[in-house]
Amino acid sequence: AQTLAAKVTLRSETVKTIVLEIENYREEKTKIQSELKVYENVVLGGTFDRLHNGHKLLLSAAALHCSRRLVVGITDGVQLEGKTLVELIEPCEIRSRNVRRFVNDVFPEVVCETEA
Repeated sequence: AQTLAAKVTLRSETVKTIVLEIENYREEKTKIQSELKVYENVVLGGTFDRLHNGHKLLLSAAALHCSRRLVVGITDGVQLEGKTLVELIEPCEIRSRNVRRFVNDVFPEVVCETEA
C-alpha cells in the first residue's frame, strides 16, 4: 500500500510540475510576443530533412511571430534536383509529419499546415 501511495503522490507531483511548466510557458510566450511583431499567418519553407535543432529554432521563431496559422513549404520533386545525396533525403510525407508534429507539440495554439 505504501508503494502505491508513493507512486500516486509522485505522479500527482509530476502532474502539478507539468501544469506549472505549461502555465509558465504560456506566460513567457505572451511576454515574448508582446515584444515581437506578430502576424496572423506566417509562411516559410525548406527541405526539413531529418529535423534537427536548427530546423526547430527556425520553426519556433516563425511560430512565435504567428498568432493563428503557420504554413511550411516542404521542398520536394524538381526542387530537390542538384542537392547533395538527394537519394538519402526522407520522403516528403515523413518530413511534413515531423514538422507538423514538432509545431503542434511546442505551439498547440498555432495551426501548422505543410505544403509540398
